Amino acid sequence: YQRRVHGYVVAARHCCAYEKFDPNTQAVVLIHLHGMNFIQPMYVGELAKLFSKIVFTSSHTVQVFVDVWAEDLRHCQQRRTNSAILTYVVMDTKNERVVDYEIPQFVPVTDEEIKLFKEAEARYQERKAGMLPLSPTLPTEPVPLASSSLEAKPIQSSSLVQVMLPGDCWSGSVVNAGAIMKLMDSAAGCAAAKHCGTNIVTVHIDSLKLEKYVRLGDLVHVIATPVFASLRSMEIDVRVEVERIGSGKNERQLSTHGSFTFVSLDSNHKPLPIAPLLLLTDEQRIDFEKGKSRYEKRRRERQRSSH
Repeated sequence: YQRRVHGYVVAARHCCAYEKFDPNTQAVVLIHLHGMNFIQPMYVGELAKLFSKIVFTSSHTVQVFVDVWAEDLRHCQQRRTNSAILTYVVMDTKNERVVDYEIPQFVPVTDEEIKLFKEAEARYQERKAGMLPLSPTLPTEPVPLASSSLEAKPIQSSSLVQVMLPGDCWSGSVVNAGAIMKLMDSAAGCAAAKHCGTNIVTVHIDSLKLEKYVRLGDLVHVIATPVFASLRSMEIDVRVEVERIGSGKNERQLSTHGSFTFVSLDSNHKPLPIAPLLLLTDEQRIDFEKGKSRYEKRRRERQRSSH
């Protein structure tokens, strides 16, 4: 999750240079991931290159675009592997609230900067209004559901529990959001691997929103549950709950929630069909339909971008 680290560096440089920023009581933190597409895999031994730039600022937020490339040093070849849009705020680490002063504003100059600024502003307004981005109505083929030639498998959840240590934090005892995302991806990968029984890879992460910040010493519970399977991909719902050790309350609070999409690969890195999910409860059927809607939305967006 180096892409998240690089995004943090750009946002931190922008905010921390401001005279009102207090490094003793404030920290730059990630509050929203606007989806992440994994275009191509990155292999062991390749050089990762990250390019980050600010595309938009509101009075309290900074949007950063991060592009990730892989370089095969043996063949001198480069390819784009994934990208993401990350939103950061300056948080008061004592009361866990966004600071009340306005951060420095980004002013676009070039045509490209103006174009990206307008797109980012639209995302900001959509999120502020609590609405999902609208997708155009395009003719699509029926959703190819999981392979009927494979036997349906019961849904099995996977869980991870971990105490957050100093190495997981940036500053002010606030845990780096990248550390949480890595735990989420690991738990989701375990759930996908149990269902598929093959090598699996992450191909998409839906929008993530941090509801509650995690601190040094907190006990983090990550629960990953398969909710939808098409012919070639499956979606895993992931919840992160935080338990504040030493507070005297044995209760968990929701920190982050999102969905991760995986594909199953053979030994030649080619997609394999995925067994259907055996839906036994009304809750599982409802979650399946929600996952199906997200899957259809992504298909429409891919169609739109290809035209």
